[in-house]
Amino acid sequence: MKFADEFFKSVSDAKNIVITSHTSPDDDSVGSVLVIYWTIKNKYPKKNVEAIYTGERENRYKKFEGYDKIKFVPDLADNMNGVDLLIMLDGGGFGRFSNQPEKLRKFAGKTICIDHHSSPPDGFDLFMLCPQLLSSCQIIYESFYKTADIPKPIAEALLLGLLGDTGNFSYLGPSDLGAFDMGKRLIDILQIQVQEFVARYSLISPRIFKLISELIVNTKLEKIEGWGYN
Repeated sequence: MKFADEFFKSVSDAKNIVITSHTSPDDDSVGSVLVIYWTIKNKYPKKNVEAIYTGERENRYKKFEGYDKIKFVPDLADNMNGVDLLIMLDGGGFGRFSNQPEKLRKFAGKTICIDHHSSPPDGFDLFMLCPQLLSSCQIIYESFYKTADIPKPIAEALLLGLLGDTGNFSYLGPSDLGAFDMGKRLIDILQIQVQEFVARYSLISPRIFKLISELIVNTKLEKIEGWGYN
């Protein structure tokens, strides 16, 4: 609750806010950005809020509400003019968000970080680091939504991040049962099967397709004597 209070105070004090996450975004990255974007827009509809990534857009997330509002730029560090609050998600090092981390470290505004990785974070004005949780979306859920109503766009984004970093619940252990409770609630809100939900965005990105193509081109079958097959 203390973190949530300090988070919203920082948002309330800011005029121009940028939300970002690491380059080459995965499901938890995109989900976290969308949840925080809608959380701020719903609470402060007149705030100037932008979501910006370093890198190129992947169209597989286009069915999630708000994804079309995210800007993809050559480098986040070159887009900080006039910004007084930078919210960084799913990563604790400036080098994960920009190809110019030293320039980003000189950002004069306030910084907030939410991350579940165990690596020590860089210097932020406010941060929530929870390596015991499996995804940044789970941290956001626990911080803002565990006992609050969840609008459908936010529920979808939370489920995207949760499924992504739990391998559709296959990576969970005895200490991770809170993720099941979160997933149960989100699935109940959305009234959808997990398989159907994942099918909306489970496409091979151009970057991965290129890697697979290169692998196939450079792959050949050889018979090695003594390996025990015919």
